[in-house]
Amino acid sequence: MKKLGIAGRRKTHERVITADDQEVVMTSTQAYRYKELQSLGYARDEAGDVVLEDKPVYTLEEAAARLEVSPGQLLSAAANGRIRCYVDSSSLRGRWGESSGNAPKPDFLAITRETCGEIWDFGSANVGALEHHLPNGQRAVFTLDEKQFVDSDRLLMLHPLPRIRTRPVSSA
Repeated sequence: MKKLGIAGRRKTHERVITADDQEVVMTSTQAYRYKELQSLGYARDEAGDVVLEDKPVYTLEEAAARLEVSPGQLLSAAANGRIRCYVDSSSLRGRWGESSGNAPKPDFLAITRETCGEIWDFGSANVGALEHHLPNGQRAVFTLDEKQFVDSDRLLMLHPLPRIRTRPVSSA
């Protein structure tokens, strides 16, 4: 222990206000980790179990962690048309297809299942058109002025997250 310089060193402590408005004294390491978990959306219910707070949008990694599946399984489900993946449309320029008129662009647009398949197969895709799925079951196509590079790091999923069933892998 002496070689590492740990023995005899006093830990610093901090006062932290918890989610239930109690003041707790923690070591600096504990306080840092507590704040980190709070920023990630972790909270505890009355029984003390960790509960994830809902967010309006999740990255593919966050969604996979919440659904207890791999990001690849989500991407595969999107490629098969069982779920939808989205991209942030705030910086995208383009135009709606003829049947869509001049509707305002939503904050998030869906990528096609074919594009999800391409990302699944090759790791990325150059996207030229995105979709907006309307409540009546129809979809509007948003054609981009310039193709955009999209990989799994840019994919988003909207709340509420879909329930997906994973298929067991059969051993041969």
